Amino acid sequence: MKQIVKIGICITILLVLSGCWSIRTNTKAPVFPDNAVSKLNVKQPVGLINSSSRSGEIAIGKMTGVTVYGDLYKFTESSISALMKIFEKQNIEIDNSASKTLALSVYDAKSEMGEGYFIITTALRVRTGDDLEKEYVGMQKYSYHFGTSTAVEHSLAECLKQMLSDKDLIHYLEN
Repeated sequence: MKQIVKIGICITILLVLSGCWSIRTNTKAPVFPDNAVSKLNVKQPVGLINSSSRSGEIAIGKMTGVTVYGDLYKFTESSISALMKIFEKQNIEIDNSASKTLALSVYDAKSEMGEGYFIITTALRVRTGDDLEKEYVGMQKYSYHFGTSTAVEHSLAECLKQMLSDKDLIHYLEN
């Protein structure tokens, strides 16, 4: 039994040191408590568009023996799903043919190692129907590689919170 444990540990160390270990993120829509976002007074339908230009997994981080992969298109889809839930809770109609539109794109994501922890950083770009363009950056610390997907979700949630408290964007939606 001890020999199996030793072999398992050796294989794990070998995989980590050889760079053969990879983590693929699998994000879901971030969940917001009801009071996390201020009430918006939007009377017209809003269209939500995924304007991400990248589809497919890319390396978003490389640390000793570990490569972290993510799909910026899917990160954008997760952000849009969360935004749809927020809008539905606030009775804001979503209609992709609406005159008011928000084109979202997660255009960058990075996974880096800090001192005793990891950091996920995501960058979200939003363009309105009248060409107002804003960018928001979210960051989340986490302890284990296995928490990478959850950290991405929290980082995206931070971007959305910033977006939904941006006075210019709120003015666009409410007028």
